[in-house]
Amino acid sequence: MATFHSTHDAIHAERACTERGVSGRLIPLPVQINADCGLAWRMEPSERPTFERLMQDEGIDAGYVDLML
Repeated sequence: MATFHSTHDAIHAERACTERGVSGRLIPLPVQINADCGLAWRMEPSERPTFERLMQDEGIDAGYVDLML
């Protein structure tokens, strides 16, 4: 799961993932996690390296949490 500093970053990440075919979806931030934005990107663990590279390419500062939902 990835967290963001702002809703703008979360929407930017969603758009970039959709355009590049990276699997996952925006979800409300689980209450167990404290972050600046109320949205998180839920993905399969196998997608994380691809997602991290994409966030670097897009200039989005995301935080990462391993959480089983």
